[in-house]
Amino acid sequence: MVAALRKTLVALAALLLGGGVVLLDIQQPVTLLGTVRDYETGRSLVGARVAIVGSGIMVDTDGVGRYQLINLSPRPHRVRIEHAG
Repeated sequence: MVAALRKTLVALAALLLGGGVVLLDIQQPVTLLGTVRDYETGRSLVGARVAIVGSGIMVDTDGVGRYQLINLSPRPHRVRIEHAG
């Protein structure tokens, strides 16, 4: 509710000050998290590289195969996972 009120107030202030129509879509960043597992064995993959294609954003999985990519824009992303071995 606070976010909706903030969006309304910002749009109203812009309309009063600028005299034009302003459309705002304020969206919060999102987090992508999960566990990388071997397709055949189901075992967690430690040290796998999880990357957002074309962005330079990447992390390696932890000691139990988990990863977390934070502050992503709320839109579709292509994810690439690489693991040697």
